[in-house]
Amino acid sequence: MSENQDLDKSEKATPHKLEEARKKGQASKSIEINTILQLLAFSSLIIALGPKVITQFSDVFKQIFNFSSQFVYNIENIFKWFLHIAFSTIAIVLPIYLINLVIGVVSTMFQTKPIFSTHPLKPDFKKLNPVNGFKKIFSMRTLFELFKALLKIVAVGSIFYIGFSILFPSIQTLMYVSSNTITTQIISILSAIAFLTILFLFPISLIDFLFSKWEFAKKMRMSKRDVKEEHKRREGHPEVRSKRKELHQELVAKTTSLSKVKDSDVIITNPTHFAVALKYDKLKMAAPIVVSKGTGELARKIKELGRANNKTIIRKPPLARLLYKKTAIGSAVSEESFDEIAEIYRWLISEGKV
Repeated sequence: MSENQDLDKSEKATPHKLEEARKKGQASKSIEINTILQLLAFSSLIIALGPKVITQFSDVFKQIFNFSSQFVYNIENIFKWFLHIAFSTIAIVLPIYLINLVIGVVSTMFQTKPIFSTHPLKPDFKKLNPVNGFKKIFSMRTLFELFKALLKIVAVGSIFYIGFSILFPSIQTLMYVSSNTITTQIISILSAIAFLTILFLFPISLIDFLFSKWEFAKKMRMSKRDVKEEHKRREGHPEVRSKRKELHQELVAKTTSLSKVKDSDVIITNPTHFAVALKYDKLKMAAPIVVSKGTGELARKIKELGRANNKTIIRKPPLARLLYKKTAIGSAVSEESFDEIAEIYRWLISEGKV
């Protein structure tokens, strides 16, 4: 069943699904890239700071040996010297450690972009499922890790063989060189070993990076049905979208129609909940039309504009509700309301209000 589901997932992950995965702390990341960048940084630090670091360590040991003859051996003194050696070592090593830590963070951010999520910290009991654990034993990732481990064994063996062949003469000369030049020699040997390590591990890191990208893309793949369902969840069903669009257009029409209240002949009200403004031009219209209508706050604004422009406001609740529900803005009044509206217009004409 799972294999069939994987075969159905033929579509690339949508941006929305990738963003949701990021929120859960899921992203493509290669550990080997981090390792090689940290190794490169460490090698650079050895070349740049190696002599200084060795000199600092030498000074620490000189202090130990110089004071050993005068040292009073008791618990308090031993504890003090232990703290002194520990803090001296930390002061020497800490900058190198922090730089490597920063390199690790930056290389991770370079691959995944800034991402923060507490989701991976939440307990997931599915991970305790023995069936899932058994599947992982024979997964593509497990086979790849095995392949990668074999490559590393070959790489380490090659580094030892080539390094020993090339560097053995230099190592032999260490016992004959002066103390002033031994530091330079050690740095050169360590730098050469680091260079060989990077040279052999770089192809492995590149393969791991590409595989991680491919594996994550495969994991995020979606079926055509998944894509459709996501689209429906985000955009809504076509019927809902159509209704939402219709309601939006109606609201816009009602709001913009307020500007036409000043041109209306009469406003029919509920009196508080509904307001409908009518306009009639016997030369252009077969029947009066609704130029504006509204309920609640919009009805209140229509009445305010009507009063401000000296428009006649008539209270006829049943007619106001009928016009509001049956007649759209810009449309002629319905036949069922025509007689009552005709009576209103006859009165308006007799009073000289239109």
